[in-house]
Amino acid sequence: MPTTNKEREMRIAQRRVEGFAQQFGEAHRNLARHAAFPLVLTPDLLYQIWANFVPEAPWTAVAHVLLSRLCRQVGYEMYEMDIGDRNLLLRELKGQFGQARFDELGEFLLDYVAQRLTDDDVDTRDLREAQEWTALTYTKPDEAARELALALSQRVHQQDVGEVLRLASLVETLAEPLVEAGFEPLLVYSLATKSFIFGKLEDAVEQFEEILDEESQLWVAGVSLPVPEQIISAILESKEPMVRYLQASEPGLTRIEQAIKIRRWEKVDKRWIEAAKTSVENLENFWNILEIPEDDFIRICQAVDVDWRDIIFRGGHFSTLRTKIKDAEILKATLRDLGIVVKTEADVRGYNGQRVRSDVVAVLEGEYDIGWNQNSDGSYDLIADLWGVGKNHNQMELIRAINYKYAVNKTLAELKQRGVIKKMKCPRCTSTQIGKYGYFQGKQNYICRNCGTQFADF
Repeated sequence: MPTTNKEREMRIAQRRVEGFAQQFGEAHRNLARHAAFPLVLTPDLLYQIWANFVPEAPWTAVAHVLLSRLCRQVGYEMYEMDIGDRNLLLRELKGQFGQARFDELGEFLLDYVAQRLTDDDVDTRDLREAQEWTALTYTKPDEAARELALALSQRVHQQDVGEVLRLASLVETLAEPLVEAGFEPLLVYSLATKSFIFGKLEDAVEQFEEILDEESQLWVAGVSLPVPEQIISAILESKEPMVRYLQASEPGLTRIEQAIKIRRWEKVDKRWIEAAKTSVENLENFWNILEIPEDDFIRICQAVDVDWRDIIFRGGHFSTLRTKIKDAEILKATLRDLGIVVKTEADVRGYNGQRVRSDVVAVLEGEYDIGWNQNSDGSYDLIADLWGVGKNHNQMELIRAINYKYAVNKTLAELKQRGVIKKMKCPRCTSTQIGKYGYFQGKQNYICRNCGTQFADF
């Protein structure tokens, strides 16, 4: 099986950390774990971390960490870790000491920043903000998400491209704790904004489309995030209105025949076509009990003073909608995330026992399902008896929820592949279908949706 980028980067990070520990010992490794907490390191900051949290390590460990392959110099006496190494070390730190150590480090870092980074120049301000948001993200993610969203909103309104890119990159760096706290939309917004700035309009539209509400707005932690007018226009233009099709029932046609007999019209009468503002083809299909667009169906009935609701065939029908879904595995994971039973190569249930075969099926409560079939271009069409689904569900809200969750999961999968976010696996069956399941002894508890095994954060 081919090795993914994420697996390769994880192995590289593991080798670097293990190599460092073998060269210098476990005490040095423990200092490296603590050093991973700040976004940017300086010799003085790391010395303070050593003195306050890892005094058992020799003082020379400060230099050994900064000058090792775990860190790279990004400015005068400023160092940072590769994101893969950093996330690995932070997971080790939390596994060894729990959330309590994160809280202690967060309080320490905030105090340090307040005392040492007091200059008003732009670089110092940016560093101060980055360190403060890092501390908050791991200790008070709700507060961090709100502050990051406010800052992004302000910079976008000011059209400060450089600052927007800096903040978007910071959000991506802090992706793991933000996602764990439920702020995936902030991450997707940051990625979409970067795509827009770099001229990747198609990617930006797709990313924005799945996180915006019906009013083309996005709220994160109580903050409204601005969306470029060009994106909103492109989304509105790309949305194909869902055309509903109706067909008449045989008893309904009998009523129609009576109505046109009074008017002395023929079944395909020119006067009728003009009054209904429809076409000959639609009227012929109407009489042949074939589906025609809902608007035409209603006008045909109104033209002869018949209530269209009294003559429609209420047997339902399967409608097909185009989607932007292209990954069946992410789709199935999305449906499971939403608590929906998933089947593959199964039948989609419709009215009166009607069924149609689909590649992926969402088994819904009641007598109707939703399915997806793959096209030759790799995309999937949604197929369902929407009239029937509407009996127990708000069809459009359900479909929108699936599309939104799919877009978020797709973004997270891409980040996991790049090693930005850890892909958790079940310790028993190695499945990655993991969900949060309360807390155990102060640590996040998880459950495997595949085998039911529960395990605590590590």
